[in-house]
Amino acid sequence: MTRMRKILFLCRLYAQKSFLCGCLLFALGCNQSPKTANQVRSRLSADPERLSPFLSVDAVTQQLLSNLFQKLTDFDPVSLERKAVLVKNVPDLVRVDTGRWKGGISLTYELKDSARWDNGTPITANDYVFSLKIILNPYVNASVWRGYLENLLGDVQLYPENPRKWTVFLRRPYINAESSVGDIFILPVAFYDSNKMLEKYSIAQLMDTSTVKKWMADTIARKSLKDFADLYQSNAFFMNQKGISGSGAYELSEWLPNQKIHFQRKTNWWAQQDSSKMLRACPQQLNYLIAKEDLTALTMVKNGLFDVCTRLPSSEFLELSRQPKLKNKYDFISFPQLTIASVGFNLKNPKLSDKRVRRALALLFDTDAIIKNLMDGFGEPVTSAISPEKSYYNTRLKPLKLDLEAAKKALAEAGWADSDQDGILDKMIHGQKTPLVLRYTYGTNGVMPKNLGILLKENAQKVGILIELDGVDISILKNALKKRTFELVLKPIGGQYDLDDPKQLWHTASDRVGGNNYFGFGNAQSDALIEQIRTELDPEKRDALYGRFQELLYEEQPAVFLFAVRERLAIDKRFHAEVYKLSPGYIPRFLCP
Repeated sequence: MTRMRKILFLCRLYAQKSFLCGCLLFALGCNQSPKTANQVRSRLSADPERLSPFLSVDAVTQQLLSNLFQKLTDFDPVSLERKAVLVKNVPDLVRVDTGRWKGGISLTYELKDSARWDNGTPITANDYVFSLKIILNPYVNASVWRGYLENLLGDVQLYPENPRKWTVFLRRPYINAESSVGDIFILPVAFYDSNKMLEKYSIAQLMDTSTVKKWMADTIARKSLKDFADLYQSNAFFMNQKGISGSGAYELSEWLPNQKIHFQRKTNWWAQQDSSKMLRACPQQLNYLIAKEDLTALTMVKNGLFDVCTRLPSSEFLELSRQPKLKNKYDFISFPQLTIASVGFNLKNPKLSDKRVRRALALLFDTDAIIKNLMDGFGEPVTSAISPEKSYYNTRLKPLKLDLEAAKKALAEAGWADSDQDGILDKMIHGQKTPLVLRYTYGTNGVMPKNLGILLKENAQKVGILIELDGVDISILKNALKKRTFELVLKPIGGQYDLDDPKQLWHTASDRVGGNNYFGFGNAQSDALIEQIRTELDPEKRDALYGRFQELLYEEQPAVFLFAVRERLAIDKRFHAEVYKLSPGYIPRFLCP
């Protein structure tokens, strides 16, 4: 048995002893609903903070929100083409040649005549404008969503003769223009702003920085904006069924935190007779069972408590797929996703600010062995944050290989040496001798992250680096990312159906508390390149820019890009198993027996 296999075996043995009793108790005694023919029971790997559009951006919450709320348009998960949902057609991009928004583009939307809220009132352009105002309200914690609209959105033109129609003006071209303004959940203004607190503010005003600053200095204007934000972000909305109103096919019927979330299909849903594939809602019930630990999920699969279960550990997935009883019940499917597994560095940490140190750390990962032995082959080596499934993935770059001698050389060039002969490299930083001790933070909901840390620690020790393993709950991990308190962190980088927009993850404007540039990457050069990518509508020129950006990431090494993930899913044979590249790999409301 190789050393890597021994480590893997010992870690799994320990995990099984620690969690087996808990898993069995969870599976047999957590008061699950009885199985019915017209329901889908899915795994959730985390409990959402709240069912709140714009306040939550994590994949788990977004998956749940799509049952309650709808967007103007969305991606067909198979063709990856954008399709109409609430509107009649996906709008064309029209260049604006005259007027205030000359040089920009416009998109004109018209809602379907049948689109209704649950109380029977029609969905209108005012509801769309209101949803934008929530995002643009400076007191609403929606900075990620605002980031897509900053310096882009100009105004919205309404048509009094047709309350279902409007035109959005964008200040400049943008590669994902339709997504930026059409890929947001629409909320009913009459329900969420019955006191009309946002009515007096226009989109153009909210997009004007100087106007917003004046409002924030004005007691009355500030109070109205803040009062709305306080109410919108309170538990009055999105924590129970009475506080949620959307146009989606389902309503919240039960939520027991850290146990389960159940949705019931509405009896009066506006799209019940709509034949559009994007509006399918087959199951009567969507029952999500929360299983944070992979071993818990495995036990529940073995006991038949899931109809669909994703994120199964690789070797256990293979083991389950060979068991005759489970093979008769489930289809076991593996397929590529757009997500990249990475270990990110906190570039603001003085020990990690030198790219030579980061490159040395990258040379300590034996990616081929990790994919083979920790992922059982379910992965593909990568060189950047862009998925190899994308046509503009830079194939000229080659994945780094394990190279201890090259790592030692890079560390020496960066000024690290073992001055006191204690086996750990050190260096004077800000006048103080600092040992090269680094903390690797990872979520404890699976076995692979810890095993990866053990292998990193072993290789790092050979070059004079001490790695401390820091396994934490997912909620703590999210907080460490938000507050930038980590040093090294295992962080998946989620792909998108759209063209990749690097701004949220890699632009310095996103390098702030609440922003998504968690690693602190970027400078004037990289920012300029990102802005070029975002506005280049010529595919050939844009692909060249993508190639240059990936070369820059490769050179600066803000993270170790390990492998493109292959999802592993078990799905009950009574469903037609249609799987997709975007996480979680399936859409529960689309599953029909």
